[in-house]
Amino acid sequence: MSERNIAVKPPTSTDMKIYNWMLETGQSINQLDAITLMKTTGLKDTVYRLRMAGYFVKSETVYYKTEDGRTKHYVNYSVPKEAAKL
Repeated sequence: MSERNIAVKPPTSTDMKIYNWMLETGQSINQLDAITLMKTTGLKDTVYRLRMAGYFVKSETVYYKTEDGRTKHYVNYSVPKEAAKL
């Protein structure tokens, strides 16, 4: 199997804005929050770039049932206050 050299982009200014917001407020963020608060739709990409750069971002999957009984989920991302760049 050959190794693939995939260039990972460093975190953008928006990525760092989201990371610092989570770190300073101690709050989590999900896709809807990212759209409304930070005006970005790429939260999963943001978390990926942050993690690849060595930042700790915790994920928590939240499951819920819809009115018709289907199970759905979303992900909350957070940064513990004591977290620092690895």
